[in-house]
Amino acid sequence: MNNYKIIPCERNRYFYGKLLTVRDFEIEQRYFNDKRRLINRLFVGPGILAGLNVLMVDDKTILVEPGVALDYLGREIVVDKPYINRLSVIDGFDGLTDQSEVYLSLTYGEENREAVHNVSASGQDQTSQSEFNRIAEGYRLSLSGVAPSTTHQLEELIARSQYILMDTSEVTVTLIMPTSASLAEGYRVQLEIQK
Repeated sequence: MNNYKIIPCERNRYFYGKLLTVRDFEIEQRYFNDKRRLINRLFVGPGILAGLNVLMVDDKTILVEPGVALDYLGREIVVDKPYINRLSVIDGFDGLTDQSEVYLSLTYGEENREAVHNVSASGQDQTSQSEFNRIAEGYRLSLSGVAPSTTHQLEELIARSQYILMDTSEVTVTLIMPTSASLAEGYRVQLEIQK
């Protein structure tokens, strides 16, 4: 989930006899991820940290060298081994026409891994007999004839507040609104639903 939150963060308070649920462990992970990503955004900023050179192997094949980058949300994007592939298999290739400039974008991605048997099936989906045990952080490559947007600048992120109205395993509803606004000038409120 995209998390633009600057402050405040919420963390678990532990005590003897506390019953820990899935929600508690998710809050624990979210707290440390949000803190690390906040530091990444404020002190490092988006961009390539190391490696990620792109080389043309031939006129239809590229090589992306291993490396690390940060996106505008402070998430780490790690390419752990050389990526060699034909341009035609990269997302967005089919939409390209005879452009003189083509942009290769690297974005953060997650993938569920390691299906395991769900002993209790007590989550949201009572019929599911298996769940994924791991989330692998990774990346996606895409091609476009349009320059990537840089509208996710830090100033824009600070100037608006986000409130999570609902967060379940199936859907997240977020209210996005300006941190401050003038009634005379009006303002825009956005409701974002992620499934």
